Amino acid sequence: MFNEGAMSRGALPLLLATSVSIGMLEAAQAPRGDTKESARILTAQDHVEIQQLVARYSHALDNAADNGAMFAALFTRDGVLIAEDGKTYTGRANLAEYARRTTGAGVGTLNARHFSFKAIVEPSPSGATGKTLVTLATIGRAGEPATGVNGGQFWDEFVKTPEGWRIKKRTFVQAPPPPR
Repeated sequence: MFNEGAMSRGALPLLLATSVSIGMLEAAQAPRGDTKESARILTAQDHVEIQQLVARYSHALDNAADNGAMFAALFTRDGVLIAEDGKTYTGRANLAEYARRTTGAGVGTLNARHFSFKAIVEPSPSGATGKTLVTLATIGRAGEPATGVNGGQFWDEFVKTPEGWRIKKRTFVQAPPPPR
């Protein structure tokens, strides 16, 4: 059950502060120049498929859908995730276990913790790269307040496989603390 009072008193200020921090992280990133050995051209369809891949990440992770298999299938078979906990998870079996462990038992399909937005995708020699802003929130249940908000960016390497676009490597980059 959604508690509007708890959201406005607890989570909303935290979400706003995190958004400011994420903006600072984004502004601090040095622009990348294109190289002559340049990347391939991404079609409109490539962009749509990669954007959908990015969107599916939060849903699949937050719900541990299909016992974590939906999350793991977003990555290449040897895909790598450097997660918020600073640990590296490699391969689909480890990624599925990470999804199951992160979500926790019995959370259900309405769990929402990762909020991704402003994804930027650019071509690269091996496929595509991306940067996506993310807010991580632990939202209270049944009238409980939010217990924490974190944020930063996901830095991604995408490759096109016979299964479609997949994440080759995703790295969580922590946002700096908000200004006082």
